[in-house]
Amino acid sequence: METGSTTLKEAPLTAINHLPALDWNDIRLMLEVDRLGSFSAAAGALGFDQATVSRRIARLEDIAGAPLFRRMRTGAVPTEIGLALLTKAATIAEHASDFHHALCEVRASRHQTLVIQASEGVLSFLLSPLVLRQNIGPMGQVLAANPDLGDFPPTKLISDATRGEHADIRLVWVTPGRGPVARDTDQVRRVATIRFVPFSSPTFQRMQRNPIRRFEDLTRVKLLSLSAYASFDESLGPWNAVVDSCQEPCLIADFTSTLERPTLSGAGVTLLPTYAPMFSPDFWGYEFKVPDMCVELWLCAGEYELRRPVVRRAYDLLSKAFTAFPW
Repeated sequence: METGSTTLKEAPLTAINHLPALDWNDIRLMLEVDRLGSFSAAAGALGFDQATVSRRIARLEDIAGAPLFRRMRTGAVPTEIGLALLTKAATIAEHASDFHHALCEVRASRHQTLVIQASEGVLSFLLSPLVLRQNIGPMGQVLAANPDLGDFPPTKLISDATRGEHADIRLVWVTPGRGPVARDTDQVRRVATIRFVPFSSPTFQRMQRNPIRRFEDLTRVKLLSLSAYASFDESLGPWNAVVDSCQEPCLIADFTSTLERPTLSGAGVTLLPTYAPMFSPDFWGYEFKVPDMCVELWLCAGEYELRRPVVRRAYDLLSKAFTAFPW
């Protein structure tokens, strides 16, 4: 072959080398937009802002030379080309997950620390007392009734906001009737259905010139809420509606602990699980009829993790402890 000519084997490699470099996060974003049906929901799920999601999807569309999603007022729907690429993206995600598990198996073989991931509220009010065997809250009551409940191995608790760290077991909040997002090989188990109701403090209730007699009356007082509640509009919708209609400025926080002290000092009304008074008797509920507002708590672990005896024991212990409490 003459010098300067290109063989058939060289051509594809040359073409690939001239393609823009792809970021795995772009592929994840594309899958999340398809799964959740909107750019904003995908941004929230992966911890990006919506502008970043739009920019990264647009970058993929520039490479493809065609739109991958139809933007509509109600969300985003894959185009025909987008659907074809999503099939390949799902295969990439599966291989990436397998590689991740292989890395985690190496890690697991080097040390036996158990890693559990959950929301900060679950970590603070439920998991910490259970792992440390403290007589506090619902898990303290479970431990008192089940003194033979097994001990946890060395355990690290990480929050849902933690990035880049693998968890052996996850506790996940889910809208009732939906079930958690999981792989077919994951073991999942619903361990609690927890009801949420409004709470304030004796100080706050004494300050009210016009007593709150109905749930709808909450729109005229200061409300303290969690940003996470907006993700559960199907189950916590009545609360989100009064927050949106509130005549007073509302405080929206990312952490339950941020709301606890202001609520107890009389700053306003917040929405908490019904077990909140077990941590402080100064959380006062209301006698008026409250809409049914529940969120399910699910236990999740992958098949690779459950092969470790320490993870299997902890998974079964958590299941026994959470299902023992009459939520």
